[in-house]
Amino acid sequence: MLKKKYKFIIIIVLLLELVILTNFNTNVKTNIINPKISNLNTDFQNPNIVENINNNRGTIFNFLTNAKIQNDQYAISTILSLKNTEWIRCTDFDFNLPDGSIIEGIEVQIDDHGSFNNEILAQDIYLVLNGVKIGIDKESGTSIGETDTDTYRVYGNPTDMWDTELTQNNIEGSTFGVQIFYYNPSFFIEFVVRVDNIQIKIYYSISDDDDNNPPTWDNLIESSDPLILGNTEIININVYDDSTISFVYIEINNVNYTMDFISDNNYRNSTWTPITIGVKNYSIWMIDEYNNINWTGIYDITVIDLPLEPIYKAENIILMSFMFAVISILLFLIVLMLFLYKKINKFLPTLILFLFSLIIGVSSIAIISLPFIPYFSLFFILFQLSIFIMKSLKIYK
Repeated sequence: MLKKKYKFIIIIVLLLELVILTNFNTNVKTNIINPKISNLNTDFQNPNIVENINNNRGTIFNFLTNAKIQNDQYAISTILSLKNTEWIRCTDFDFNLPDGSIIEGIEVQIDDHGSFNNEILAQDIYLVLNGVKIGIDKESGTSIGETDTDTYRVYGNPTDMWDTELTQNNIEGSTFGVQIFYYNPSFFIEFVVRVDNIQIKIYYSISDDDDNNPPTWDNLIESSDPLILGNTEIININVYDDSTISFVYIEINNVNYTMDFISDNNYRNSTWTPITIGVKNYSIWMIDEYNNINWTGIYDITVIDLPLEPIYKAENIILMSFMFAVISILLFLIVLMLFLYKKINKFLPTLILFLFSLIIGVSSIAIISLPFIPYFSLFFILFQLSIFIMKSLKIYK
């Protein structure tokens, strides 16, 4: 029977394991809540409607349709001293976003200029919805310059919502837009403001909770099979998915290795270098941002070891030939002495044979790329060496 204190310890351990498993499962689930595809945006859109809106009886804009596109044709207002213009309001931008779009930011660009000495100020600018200005003012009195440089002043950015909560329906509606007015701070002079174009870009993301399709793959390529022991295997695969691939990894003999994103849909691993020979099984796993999983099934690569290099390679034979050539020279000197003092018969053929074998030996060293030359060299040198030995023993006369 277990003592009570041991039973208590076992119960505590079981409870801790239960807590750990519960937390692990919870963390897995949180990875797939509210997934979305971000960093999307529209092109800059031009307004279909440009109009004057009352602003404390300011001066109106004429030729309003000229502000619809950038073409150096202007909507024009002449501002009396210490007066402002009416609001120039642009709406109906024909935005058409994908279903489920979430608005992330709004950017407005305006191409305008004044008539004298940078005096005219862009006073206030607001977004508009359903005929009412919304959000915050993005302008505090910026001089607009006096010449047309065909450049835009920018308001907002990819993450700037202008303190609004605009939806896809709001943005796509004909009453969404922007309005701005201008002010003349001069005491005595009236100025002209010219507006060439006002345009808007929308930044958004797409909610894609319905992606239940696992990734797909093709074009699995191995650099070598069989693979020589000690060399690195490079494996490429193309992986596709309707949403975003979270990661791709390769499992080789129960060890996981990351596959790096290369370009387009291509992933690669070039880090596996086997240290033992044999058949190595591997599988490639791919997971998208919604935890949809796919794999390639099991493939294998055979790792082999090269046989030991032969002892007598061509280089070794060449070296031996050279050594025999040196020995032959020494023997030649000895035989020459014997010829001078003992009158050995038939020395001339032996000398010719020696010189021929010496030439073959030197050529085998100089032209090592030619096949069989080292073997010929070795044969001739050994043959003439045997002649010298026989002569020395008086077997050959």
